[in-house]
Amino acid sequence: MMHTEPIKVNDVTLEGFVFEPCLTSSRTTTIFVPGVSGHVKDYAAFLDAFAEDRRVITYNLRGHGKSEGTVEPDLLAQDLYTLLSSQKQAVTLLGQSFGAGIVAANLANPVVTRAYLLTPFLSPTSLNCMRRIALKALHALATHGMTSTLDDALMRGAPAFGIQFNNDAPLGAFGSLAAFEGHIPSEKPVAWMVANQDRMLGTTGAHYDAARAALRACYPNGRDDSALALGLNHCLNVRPNEYEPFCRDEPFKCREQIINVIRNFLIA
Repeated sequence: MMHTEPIKVNDVTLEGFVFEPCLTSSRTTTIFVPGVSGHVKDYAAFLDAFAEDRRVITYNLRGHGKSEGTVEPDLLAQDLYTLLSSQKQAVTLLGQSFGAGIVAANLANPVVTRAYLLTPFLSPTSLNCMRRIALKALHALATHGMTSTLDDALMRGAPAFGIQFNNDAPLGAFGSLAAFEGHIPSEKPVAWMVANQDRMLGTTGAHYDAARAALRACYPNGRDDSALALGLNHCLNVRPNEYEPFCRDEPFKCREQIINVIRNFLIA
């Protein structure tokens, strides 16, 4: 069962959502962080299944949905830090895409016991060469205020990234990720899932192996569950350009296994 619950962090109020567990005795809490351009509604079915045995707190990032504020990577990371500071018991973290980067930047928080990174963008090095070049170009254009025409194009879905933006001012938001560094080593239990058909991050071919190697180097005690995402895209779907809803139920995919593997790892 999901209900809305505003989350006050720093200078803004975020559009928050809470998925209550079916098992009333559950004391486990997981905070889920979506990616830039994502909306919680895109993850609702996934989180509803995931919340079977735990309370899940999530929210639309600032500048997304009904959340106040503008999209700035450092502030996005600070928002999660503030939310974690309000928690009275240990929590686990789950993040997807840039949300995984926000999670990685907060692993040192003492209330965090473990984390799961789904198709993670942790820094520009998460991208393949062509994506890094495109990201730098977007950053330069945004820095020089050349956004109006390209914003309109991106809102219709940028062919270069295969993204369908659901929110405001995507160019400045996406370009600003060029300066983000969430790839912070940690000895806490961390697991990840990289998709080998992720055209958004470019984790196909050789870069698929390179991305996984970088994660192993950052989290030497971590666990790589990428085998479960073979043939899947950035949002863990089979069709290359199908991103909504996240991890939809479809043939030729072990959706239930994916959810169970993540759920079982995130036991506080």
